[in-house]
Amino acid sequence: MSKDEPPGLSEEVYHRIKTLRTIQRQIRNADKSEQLPNVKAILQAYLDEKLQWNPGLVTYWSRGVKLCEPRPFRWDEFEAINAAHGGHKSFWTEGVSHKICL
Repeated sequence: MSKDEPPGLSEEVYHRIKTLRTIQRQIRNADKSEQLPNVKAILQAYLDEKLQWNPGLVTYWSRGVKLCEPRPFRWDEFEAINAAHGGHKSFWTEGVSHKICL
């Protein structure tokens, strides 16, 4: 836990904040997929306690805007929302587990 983060967040959220800060530093100057607005918005949502880590649930983000409330990942829904929001650029699925992708 960092002094910059609010107290009382779950361990999963603290870990995710740390990961998102690392991603933010890595893509700051080379963001070909235009993910920085999503990373910043998701990070802020965790810090403001407007987003929680919910195992098995995801949220979709595009250009820094949250598109839905947490929901189970469904591939057909992902494809439809992704296509409706520009496809491969500035689209983020927060909460997806590597287990879902296998």
